[in-house]
Amino acid sequence: MISEMIKFDTAEQFYNWVNSGKDLYNVRLGHYIYLDSDDGRLGMAYVDNDDAIRYSREQRKTGDYWGESGEVTLYGMDMEQTMEYCREHYAEPGWYESDEIPAMT
Repeated sequence: MISEMIKFDTAEQFYNWVNSGKDLYNVRLGHYIYLDSDDGRLGMAYVDNDDAIRYSREQRKTGDYWGESGEVTLYGMDMEQTMEYCREHYAEPGWYESDEIPAMT
C-alpha cells in the first residue's frame, strides 16, 4: 500500500519519527533521512526521484535499507546538525516513508 504524504507539525515530531526507525524520503528535496546511530543521530543522502522509487520498491520486497546495497552514499550528522536539519526541514512538503514512495508521473 502506498502512503499519503506525511506532514509534521514540529521539528520534534519529525525527529521522533525518524528516531523510531522509520526512514523518510522527500520527493521535492531528494533527501533520504535515516537513523544513523544508537545515540539518536540522523543521517542523510541525496537521492534523485527515479532512484528513490527503485530503492523504495526494493525495500518493500527485501526489507533492506537504502544504504545496504552500497549504491547510496550516506552522510552521518552529529547531534547539533541533526537538530538543525529537523528544525529546517520538518515543515517541507513531500515527505514519505522510504518504503512507500509513489511513482511520480
